[in-house]
Amino acid sequence: DLRLLAAAAGAERGLRHLCLVVGGTGIAPALQALRLVADAHGPFGEECKATLLCSSRTPMDVLLVDELREVERSSAGKVTVKHTLTEFVQGPASLLAVSKQRAGSSARRNFYSLSPWRPLQPRDGPLKSAEGEEAGLRGRVTPEMLRQVLPPPSE
Repeated sequence: DLRLLAAAAGAERGLRHLCLVVGGTGIAPALQALRLVADAHGPFGEECKATLLCSSRTPMDVLLVDELREVERSSAGKVTVKHTLTEFVQGPASLLAVSKQRAGSSARRNFYSLSPWRPLQPRDGPLKSAEGEEAGLRGRVTPEMLRQVLPPPSE
């Protein structure tokens, strides 16, 4: 149970910052942890903050976009969410370009919500992908990217 783990590592032990690095469906358990951190009366306590770095191929591959934005917005600055995109193509044709690129690959596709014919439409619009915005990072997660996004380890 995530609440038991949070209680064991949380306020009693003085956890000040929870750092999560995920990709794909790993976002689901990470979202649960972010919600616990955002709750000032939750097992992580009032002082704990969290930073999430989520790696996805393209903006259309990011799962739970609306939920991530909501937990960040409602956390009073306790939660920060950043995205890195490994196959980002700039411009309005990016959805079509990526779908053509993947057509020849063995990548699994969910044609209902992730296809170019019926793409997911997040409530607050697509991920903002300019430098410094929520999906402003590019490439796979590297040690340099971790140093850039995450706080330094405490002593």
